[in-house]
Amino acid sequence: MCSTKRNYKPRIKSRTVTLGGILSGGEYVIPIYQRPYEWEEAQIDKVFEQICNICDYEENTEKEEVFFGSLQFNINDNKEIEIIDGQQRITTFLLIIQALIHGEKGLEFDDEKKKIIIGKCSIKYKNNIKKEKFYNNFKYILSCVEKQAINIEDMYNYIIFVEIYTEMEKSLEKMLKIFSTMNMEGLPLQTEDIFKLKYSDLFRSESAEVLGKINQKYEEIYNYNNESKTCELSEYDIIDTFKFYIISSFGKEFQTAKYMRQNAITFFVENIDKIRSKSDKIRIEVFSDIADTIIETQKIIDKKNTEDIGENNLKWFARELISESKYGNLRNMVFYIVYRISKKKGAPEEEDVEKALKLSEIIWQYCSIYRAAYSKIVNEVYDKIIESFIKPENVEDKKNIESLKVENNEVLKAFKDMLEGDCLSGHLPHLMVELSYFHDCIGKGKSVGEVKTYIFYREYNKDGAGKQERLDIEHIISQHFEGEQELDAKLINSIGNLMYLERNINRNIGKRLGNRLKDNKNYSFEEDISEIKIPDKEGSNLISYKNSKLQCVKNIVEEYNENRREWGKKQCENRRREKIQFIKKIYYIDFNDEYSKVDKTESKTVTSNT
Repeated sequence: MCSTKRNYKPRIKSRTVTLGGILSGGEYVIPIYQRPYEWEEAQIDKVFEQICNICDYEENTEKEEVFFGSLQFNINDNKEIEIIDGQQRITTFLLIIQALIHGEKGLEFDDEKKKIIIGKCSIKYKNNIKKEKFYNNFKYILSCVEKQAINIEDMYNYIIFVEIYTEMEKSLEKMLKIFSTMNMEGLPLQTEDIFKLKYSDLFRSESAEVLGKINQKYEEIYNYNNESKTCELSEYDIIDTFKFYIISSFGKEFQTAKYMRQNAITFFVENIDKIRSKSDKIRIEVFSDIADTIIETQKIIDKKNTEDIGENNLKWFARELISESKYGNLRNMVFYIVYRISKKKGAPEEEDVEKALKLSEIIWQYCSIYRAAYSKIVNEVYDKIIESFIKPENVEDKKNIESLKVENNEVLKAFKDMLEGDCLSGHLPHLMVELSYFHDCIGKGKSVGEVKTYIFYREYNKDGAGKQERLDIEHIISQHFEGEQELDAKLINSIGNLMYLERNINRNIGKRLGNRLKDNKNYSFEEDISEIKIPDKEGSNLISYKNSKLQCVKNIVEEYNENRREWGKKQCENRRREKIQFIKKIYYIDFNDEYSKVDKTESKTVTSNT
């Protein structure tokens, strides 16, 4: 029978506390292992919805309290009050109070000490921070405050929490376990935070130093993103690239298709004990070097964003195109290959990056040919990538590169059939339309950066909202005409009749087309183009192709007007022929010779595998 100490006083206590009690004074600290403050507008909206429930009560009506969950605090070795769980909520409430008291005078954020100060209360952020997030959220909160009458005293008195307080000093290792338990069983951590917990645990006594260095690299990623015109990086990119390093360094046991396909976080969590036994391979210095390589590589790629695209500049899109090849977990192989090529001499140089991107071009070409064939030999494809780019000490070894040559005529035939036929029936419609878009931009003065911004990053903005413009694959001649007037599915869904179009424009056109079809069953594709998609009515304010910012759409409008406002089967077939020739040239394939003949010129030797 279990005996119980009746007089035992638990060291972990809880109580109900108001927002006013939380913000009454003192300094809170966000520990180093915490995720950044990164709530979005959606979470802030929910907070204001609850606040408004308090403020909507009429005078002399009893107000109800609003519960905002539990908060966990701890006293650390330095007698600081750490927020273990509740950083996002408390920070947001501080921003709201600041907006209510000071209005547009601004956010009182101490950059040097990394503090927010509101009256007698402050929060010190020891973790890595996304500084722009504070200012962007404060700006949004100001706009919300202006629309609503909010009483600060009501907020202080009627917003309540359950406060969990750990009244004992804990080692960092023990606190990590508490933090891990709170988050992994309750609010899920972000992948980058799970990595920090697991990775720092490998180093035991040095875990605080390791966490600090990881946070430093995360912040360098944030700083890069704030400076870059096209944001491309995340903490996960470092972790994923580090995974390739681990696989490469740990021998046959790790060099399997399973691990290549696996999410980087799952990989580390599942293999933490095996990885621990290889401590010489997982030093934090290696992690830092990989992070530095990624940032420097991206800066070199960014420099190319101002150059004209040209047919030979497709290598600068290699990382993005790997994702569209449907082997997305190979995306960061670009950074890994740069690291392998450049690690002996330190920071990567432009020639190292160009070489790595050219090798990465082989990867997306090789993978996409198999995916176009609905290939079920996924593991075999990954095994080939391991053999050619992971195992060898020299990733540039010619024999290994040539081993990626696709010799299966049935696979090449399937790729040819998709390319010349119904692109939408395959696994790669977006890849094909993206390659078509590059072709549309050649000779039009569009830079690498402009193409990436519109196609991959949807006019990324500095406020962190991300892809502003959603793109649809648009049928130039509508699908409604499939099977009519000699327009079969092969032509309707071919690359000659497909292009990207902004979703809002596509929806507007779709509504008008739907209405027209109800009124006129004999509606022709000539009318479809001229009256719905490219109207020529003087002073017309219809949202149409003319409103598009995309080069492919501008090309259609320009060609349509130059061709006496005609677009039909002939124009689609011509466009398809041009696109196919361009894509075959990229892949260096001559389908007329049993689908396997390749160009032997020196400039194309690197991609002779395809």
